Amino acid sequence: MNTYNLKNIIMVMYLLVPLLFYGVPYLYFFHQGGMNLNFFGSQFIESSNVLQMLIGHLFIGVLVCIFLLNRSFMLSVKEEKTVLNDVLLVFSFGLTYFIPFGIVSMISYPWFLFLFVSRRHYVISMILLLIISIFLVFFHEVRYPFVQVVILLLLPLLSRLSVFRLLMLAITALLFMAFILQPLRSGMIPFVETSDELVYLFQHLQPIYLGANTSLNINLDFSRMLAESIPFLKSALGYDSVINLISREGLSIEAYANGTRYGSNSSMYFNNVGYVIVISFFLVFNLLMRFINSRSLDSVVLIYLTVYGVYFIRRSFGSYFIDLFVVIFISFVYLFLKYFFGSKRIMQSC
Repeated sequence: MNTYNLKNIIMVMYLLVPLLFYGVPYLYFFHQGGMNLNFFGSQFIESSNVLQMLIGHLFIGVLVCIFLLNRSFMLSVKEEKTVLNDVLLVFSFGLTYFIPFGIVSMISYPWFLFLFVSRRHYVISMILLLIISIFLVFFHEVRYPFVQVVILLLLPLLSRLSVFRLLMLAITALLFMAFILQPLRSGMIPFVETSDELVYLFQHLQPIYLGANTSLNINLDFSRMLAESIPFLKSALGYDSVINLISREGLSIEAYANGTRYGSNSSMYFNNVGYVIVISFFLVFNLLMRFINSRSLDSVVLIYLTVYGVYFIRRSFGSYFIDLFVVIFISFVYLFLKYFFGSKRIMQSC
């Protein structure tokens, strides 16, 4: 059994990166009362709002660390390899990004992570994942699969790095995504058709701050925030996507009509009701995982929070809750089937 300690990675992604991402602008623009940003529509973001974003993200980050502390941040992977496991691994990865149906990716992606942490893998399988992810960058303008695969491939190395080195690596990765991957996904040549100045980086990050500020001011009610955190509840209640809601609020009419959208952001939960929802979900997941009591499930949840940590500053944590519900459900079904068709000894080894 190979074991990796991911504590430093989690601390950097969920505590230090949001501290810098929201803390630096807060301090820099504090004497001006806020910052004026423009992305298909101008907004003046008050310093108090930036402080709320900072405190809220750090609050969720602390909850993530406490949640994983019960499981010691340890990722366990079995030594043996199997061809079938790797075939299913590559297939589920391709299924996630090439089949344009939400329900498919909702199931196939957790299954991909489950297969990844279940055993070690052949080199050819990792090369295939890398090739597919690079193809997605150039031909589908999607960066995340590439970032995800790189993180998964480098986990043995990343787990041994200090907090400082991981932080420097995170800053380097941010620059790489902004100056290299972003132009490539848009069909442009980096540093030739785009700027190489740091102001370009800030312009690239503006939609995140604007989306976060709009989400903070939108004042969603309890049922709406709950619908953004539970699978299928949004459709059952007939709610439109919160992404459309905040984009209509913050973008110009022309930009919205042309398909431009903000991303979701955790700041929609940064109020009294939202904090109660977030805390409650962490407690529910903790109870569910204690009830199932599976090392495999612990590893899948840990690897999910690790690979999605790169998007913590810009993605609503409600979508994390939705994915974690699916992860737990799939793991529960898998373990039940192993127990039903196998033996109690097999069940106890999971």
